[in-house]
Amino acid sequence: MRKPKNLAIFAAALILIGVLNFSIWKKENILRSGKTVILELAPVDPRSLMQGDYMILNFTLSRDISAALRIQGLEVPYKASLIVNLDQNQIAKLANLEIDKATQPQPHQMRLQYRYQKGQAHLGTNAFFFQEGTAEIYAQAKYGEFKVSQQGEMLLVRMLDASLQPLGVNRWLN
Repeated sequence: MRKPKNLAIFAAALILIGVLNFSIWKKENILRSGKTVILELAPVDPRSLMQGDYMILNFTLSRDISAALRIQGLEVPYKASLIVNLDQNQIAKLANLEIDKATQPQPHQMRLQYRYQKGQAHLGTNAFFFQEGTAEIYAQAKYGEFKVSQQGEMLLVRMLDASLQPLGVNRWLN
């Protein structure tokens, strides 16, 4: 009786390890070959901006998407995507809310995935973690730099100042 139970536990552990490794490989691939997009930070409650070794993030584009969805009264699934315009610095601006995945982005555009929950659009992440004792470096942040897959999956890679210069050290990009 013990061998089948042990075998099932071993098989479940192997599957879990396989899924975790695939997820890691997928994210590393986005970091390595994803396209760059920059999102402007929107103000957040100053009392919650710095919470220990991380900062709460909100993006202007998230607010623009949420406002446009409310105005247009569109029914949006929990996970959706849209196409944004990119300026010469790769800063994303809302183009429109065409949620049709068949629409292909033009050379100056990019598809981004977002989550829509409780009337708010969420892009990528809502927090940035940093090394203890470096909060004052990141207090200057005005933009978040992301790497984006062809499907629009976003990974935050670093914070940028008002001149689009990287803040702090990122071992993945330096």
